[in-house]
Amino acid sequence: MEAKFELSEQDHRYLFENANDAMWVHDMEGNILDGNRAFEKLTGYSLKEWAGMNIRQFLTEEFKDVAKEVRRRLLNGEAIEQPYEQRLLRKDGATRIVKMATSPLIIDGEVRGFQHVARDVTKEKQLEENMRYYVQLITKAQEEERKRLARELHDEVAPPLLLTQRLDTITSSTQPKLPVPVKEKLEDLRNRTVEALSNIRRHAEASLAVVKLEFGDNKVTMTVSDNGKGFELPARVEDLASTDKLGIIGMYERARLLGGTLRLNLELDKGTEVVAASPL
Repeated sequence: MEAKFELSEQDHRYLFENANDAMWVHDMEGNILDGNRAFEKLTGYSLKEWAGMNIRQFLTEEFKDVAKEVRRRLLNGEAIEQPYEQRLLRKDGATRIVKMATSPLIIDGEVRGFQHVARDVTKEKQLEENMRYYVQLITKAQEEERKRLARELHDEVAPPLLLTQRLDTITSSTQPKLPVPVKEKLEDLRNRTVEALSNIRRHAEASLAVVKLEFGDNKVTMTVSDNGKGFELPARVEDLASTDKLGIIGMYERARLLGGTLRLNLELDKGTEVVAASPL
């Protein structure tokens, strides 16, 4: 026997009020009739402040045409790809990027307004933009590095390349028990890796850097710390690119792609610690 369930008006109201996505309803003139708590959080306006407000007040100028086109298509019964992207203005003047779905509000067979569901994707979109910018800079840097190496090879002065070749030779001949000559080469190269740490000295002004690996049952954790001057992170992740913190974006993205996490512990004049954890 099939059980039939029906939600009461009170149940619907509870789901509406407590949904994670912003929901609101406005009439044909754009006057806001109702909204949930997530809409308050998204817009920065309280329920009382909505009285007399129009949806046009929340739309950026360049995206008002998007709203008009969505309205036109829905009223004409035309197909529309949903969710679609929209920009909303908060009370504090900030712009939020949202993914929206819109449907007509039909009462007694007539369209009396529109109802919307929106999810804030601002951080995701800005992180994507940061990553695109980061990739562009990395590509440019790689091209400049290739040119630099070509010039050094031409001048027969390429210590970094020679170091890499020596490391490759040792790595390819490594056995479980290294012979004495190989150990001596490794000791020699260990001293040379101090040229490799020059970046830390240039940027962090550190005299000590420590790399630590910890292996657990299900994950490996790497901690890199130095006693340098440290730095301050911007308040918002989307500002990392504009403050030249592209390396952090790169580390974060690598950790994310591995299904891991990245944590920074830092304080001005007290050094920096980066903790990356990844599942085995």
